[in-house]
Amino acid sequence: MNYQAIYNRLCERGLKRKHKHNAGLERHHIIPRCMGGTDDKSNIAILTGREHFVAHQLLVKIYPRHHKLIYGLNSMMRSSFGQVRNAKHYDWIKRYYSKVHSEKMKGREITWAHKISKSLKGKIVSDETKELQSIAQKKRFKDKPESHGGRGTKRPGVGGRKKGCVPWNKNVPMSEETKRKLSETQKKRLRKC
Repeated sequence: MNYQAIYNRLCERGLKRKHKHNAGLERHHIIPRCMGGTDDKSNIAILTGREHFVAHQLLVKIYPRHHKLIYGLNSMMRSSFGQVRNAKHYDWIKRYYSKVHSEKMKGREITWAHKISKSLKGKIVSDETKELQSIAQKKRFKDKPESHGGRGTKRPGVGGRKKGCVPWNKNVPMSEETKRKLSETQKKRLRKC
């Protein structure tokens, strides 16, 4: 099957389409930014959500070893708000993601956390040391319960807000610099591959 020809037809259709706000349409970089694509109008196709997903799937089939394309498609599947992908698609991208990720990680240096964990494995710790560590942990979580993040804790603003509570920053005016920084961050998110 000629995936490149299918991808080209899909993008040509998207180039001809007029962009209407709130019409469920998405911007797609024909040559992905992670492959040197630009934000020029000639490189932006306007696609439906389904076409956009298929376009990224086709890109992964055309360039099966390009890890950023595979990571991008995997992210699309994880953040598909309310849309359920069928098992075939899910299985397909998970297999690709796993394979490419393991190839990419081969030969990488082990992180410091793994080194510490490995050095402490099998080490005998006295009962006195265990007790001191336990007291220190309890004191830390007692002083700052929000830092724990474990079961039974609710962090404000992360699904833990009670009904009717107003966010702390609801009527707080923002400086022009803050507005500019937020705008730039949002633009960067939209430009991603």
